[in-house]
Amino acid sequence: MPTGTFFRLPEEKQRRLMEAAWEEFVRTSYTEVSINKIIQIAGIPRGSFYQYFEGKEDLFFYLLDDVHRHFIQVFCKLLDRAGGDLFQMHLLAYDDLVQWGDNQDPSMYRCIQFMRANPGMDFLQTMSKEPEFLPEELYQKIDVRRFRKKDRMFVESVFSLTVMSLVSAMVEALTHPGETERQRRRLEERIKILEYGSLDSRPEAARTQQGGIQA
Repeated sequence: MPTGTFFRLPEEKQRRLMEAAWEEFVRTSYTEVSINKIIQIAGIPRGSFYQYFEGKEDLFFYLLDDVHRHFIQVFCKLLDRAGGDLFQMHLLAYDDLVQWGDNQDPSMYRCIQFMRANPGMDFLQTMSKEPEFLPEELYQKIDVRRFRKKDRMFVESVFSLTVMSLVSAMVEALTHPGETERQRRRLEERIKILEYGSLDSRPEAARTQQGGIQA
């Protein structure tokens, strides 16, 4: 996380440094990212940078904070569209995110460009370094009534596995445009497997499918 010195900077200077960082992180792979180029773009002394961040990794995970928060906002809206269906949400997410291409909002554009620049990176693993991968506002929107287990840990595990499938399909589709439809079919198959393994197969559970969100 940034130091207190960074947060005491004027907002415009913070923004300029973050814009410079994103410009470099989406330009090349993570291993090739240059602190020198970031400070040149931002117009700050090298010594000042290390008053704000410990190094490249510290800066990177601060940038991921914004990406994580943005994805949560997107997922909340998609869950509303899916009526709380966690599995349907991921198919909607794939359709929306892949179709948007380079025309989506800046946060999503940067995220997609970063994935394109780092095709071998385990993006889910980096995102899951967040202390709360499934925040409360998202958890409350998930319809858990048909789940065979309804405790928070189980739902979070299912969420992590479905996100892993989504991110894998997105990376392949975005780095290989001709793969869009095939990856969509593969994602749908994986989501179905996870859905069948997660839901309660008892008749009384199936009858609750059309009810409210939380039990």
